[in-house]
Amino acid sequence: MSLGIQDEHTRDPFDEFLDTLGQEREVISEPELEPEPLPEPEEAVVEDVPDPTVERAKFEAAMIPAETVVECIDVGFTSLNTFIAKEEQEGATAAEKESLTKATANWLKDTDIDLSPGKMLIFLVLMIYGPKTVQAFQTRKQNIENEQLKEENARLRAMMEESEREKAKAKEKTKPKE
Repeated sequence: MSLGIQDEHTRDPFDEFLDTLGQEREVISEPELEPEPLPEPEEAVVEDVPDPTVERAKFEAAMIPAETVVECIDVGFTSLNTFIAKEEQEGATAAEKESLTKATANWLKDTDIDLSPGKMLIFLVLMIYGPKTVQAFQTRKQNIENEQLKEENARLRAMMEESEREKAKAKEKTKPKE
């Protein structure tokens, strides 16, 4: 072990190892990198800020078909409920219709659905007369069943009357003559 006095012959092996490493080490220089060009600034995207007057006009334009749609829905569902319950049912209240009309108008405005007069006419016909047609078929079925029951009732009455006559005849035959 060396006491800090070192000469060429008393050098620590670790120091020698470090010296050899230093001599063998290649100096690798890092390649010079050119700075990457900065991306071109994108053009600022200007978001269209909706004009309140245009939005209000769209809403007002959507109110007419919305009112019609709501009335059709009310008629359709009231008819359907009447058909299911087999008794007259009430439709939506004025406040409920108003809320539904506003919601429908907003939906029509936001979705840009074009409800042309022809489409509205078809929608109206289906919503108004669809349930009534189903109810007419049900009424027809009930009328046919009622007719069948009347015919069966008449047939049973005729059989009962015939049976009563036969009983009366049999009674007369068994009755002693005086």
